[in-house]
Amino acid sequence: MCSVLFRLDIPPERTSNRNEMHETCAGLTTDEVDSFFGKVKSNMDLWSFQDKIDCKIHDIGTHFTNKKRRRINLQCSRGVFGATYLETFNSSNIFTSKKGNPCLSTYIRTCCGSNRIPNVAHYVWYKRGEMSFIAFLSMLSVVRFVRPCAILIHGELPYGRYWDAITYFYPNFVHLNQDIPEHVFGTKIRINCHSSDIMRIEALIAYGGIYLDMDTVLVRPIDSLMDFPFVLSNQRAGNFGSAFILSERNATFLHLWMNEYRTDYRPDRLVYNAMKSTVMLAKKEEYKHLIHVESFTISRPYGMEKLAIYDSKKATYNWSHIYGIHTYIRIFHETVNETTIKTMNSTFGSICRHIFYGDKELCI
Repeated sequence: MCSVLFRLDIPPERTSNRNEMHETCAGLTTDEVDSFFGKVKSNMDLWSFQDKIDCKIHDIGTHFTNKKRRRINLQCSRGVFGATYLETFNSSNIFTSKKGNPCLSTYIRTCCGSNRIPNVAHYVWYKRGEMSFIAFLSMLSVVRFVRPCAILIHGELPYGRYWDAITYFYPNFVHLNQDIPEHVFGTKIRINCHSSDIMRIEALIAYGGIYLDMDTVLVRPIDSLMDFPFVLSNQRAGNFGSAFILSERNATFLHLWMNEYRTDYRPDRLVYNAMKSTVMLAKKEEYKHLIHVESFTISRPYGMEKLAIYDSKKATYNWSHIYGIHTYIRIFHETVNETTIKTMNSTFGSICRHIFYGDKELCI
């Protein structure tokens, strides 16, 4: 067991002890991930996919089940904050916190970077059951390209071989054990994903950071976006995507967005409050300075709507300019795992290989 301690009364804005803080809250490395999966070395100048590589990983299987791993533990007592790593064999033995835990808030403010947007990732998980390959790939992409100080799981916990694997490679998971909202400002929630919409807004108000849907993946670092107060990306004309959100803690735009649920909630419309009301807010002159809008670099790249990323005719699409992509895996009905992506000749296949194998090229 290793532990680090520092006093709670150090204000976040102090910079005189920045070096000491860095040593205390040492960032995670991807050495073990790179060793197992291979370093990311995709050639972004070549998009012909004529050469094939030897993809050495065949199947995660049950290799990481009941295997010893570390997990973070946060403790606050007598004015001292401690971030400790404990050993466990159980992937469900995750540090669990209630929403609003001041100890967790202190950890994020102190240890999660000096940018306006803290380097902490959020996922909402409920009624999902066993972790899928694409959810595993999403978290792996965050670990590879962001190296977050924590990944917060809001709601329930995943399980299964992919969860066993990601918790083996990444120890800083925190489970926010909370009930799923059934009402918003007194109105009954009728569509399940609206509960997730509310949870992601509340999480970012409380902590700030990076929110991702379980089928959203990153393809490169997002450092250049971390000093804006709030970031969304176009999904298609008239809509912002809500599957990937960047926000500082307690961002004004988040409160404006949440207020739309108070004044204009449409319980029978799937995406109105999640994706259309934000566009209307962003168009108002008095709010434009509160949001940075990326042009088709996060949700979907330009011209890649619906099933286009799965189309072999668009396999050579140059996606090097994007930060990430919302895969909409629910509309793709073929099997997706570490074996099938080897020969999946599509934009989706190349992105999956880029994250999982470290190289976008087709496999032998």
